[in-house]
Amino acid sequence: MIFCLFVLFKRIKESNTAIPLSRILAVWTKSALAALISGFPNLKIKLNGKSDVIGKLLEYIYMHWEQPLDAIRYQTKLMFMNLLQIHTTITGSDEKSDPFFARLIKHLLSLEHVKGKYTSGCLVECVGTENILQLDRTIPVQILDMMNDQSLAITILDSDSDRCPSDLVETMFINHKAHFTLSFQESDCTDQWHDIWVSLLVILCEVNHGHTTYLNYYLPKLLKPSPDSLSYVIRVLQVSADANLGSCSTIGAL
Repeated sequence: MIFCLFVLFKRIKESNTAIPLSRILAVWTKSALAALISGFPNLKIKLNGKSDVIGKLLEYIYMHWEQPLDAIRYQTKLMFMNLLQIHTTITGSDEKSDPFFARLIKHLLSLEHVKGKYTSGCLVECVGTENILQLDRTIPVQILDMMNDQSLAITILDSDSDRCPSDLVETMFINHKAHFTLSFQESDCTDQWHDIWVSLLVILCEVNHGHTTYLNYYLPKLLKPSPDSLSYVIRVLQVSADANLGSCSTIGAL
């Protein structure tokens, strides 16, 4: 039955038909997860990360998670979350070394469409920000680079934007700060956090005095898991302003 649905999706053009079919797929993945948890061992083979069914579901998800229709985007997110849980239920493996999760991360990072890279907070919650950064250490730079395009910044960072299925950037910040807190002493935790997420922000604020997108959209997300970082930003900017290297207007905006 599930493969028949995939065939139907390729033929459907009308939204009033596509929406209920996307709900059916979401319900199917939820039911499959429930069956696995209840103890149906035969499903482990049919629903493992290399199976045709999972491959087809991921293909659908990749095609539809930026669909203009809210209902389809929402169902796509539910499907993706269910697939992640299905895999962890089957394998019980450590996500850090799981090839299935590694493939998902690499696929997301390879997307040319920048919005597509940053619309899957549920994967961050499952795998962890640190494991994603190990595959691409330039992600903090990429996110800040998006601040040059205000409409893109709003799409990615504004939690009120209807084009953002999940607030990935905020999820990355919260998850990574929690990782540092658990893994390092407080001073080392703070230093590493600032090195990765905050220092470049301060430099850009110094260089782009009138560019408030960093402060309006990026900084509030950053401060949610680490409110003490605000004093660090102000202190560094004040030193630059005193040395006539920065701008007092940026400090005033803060």
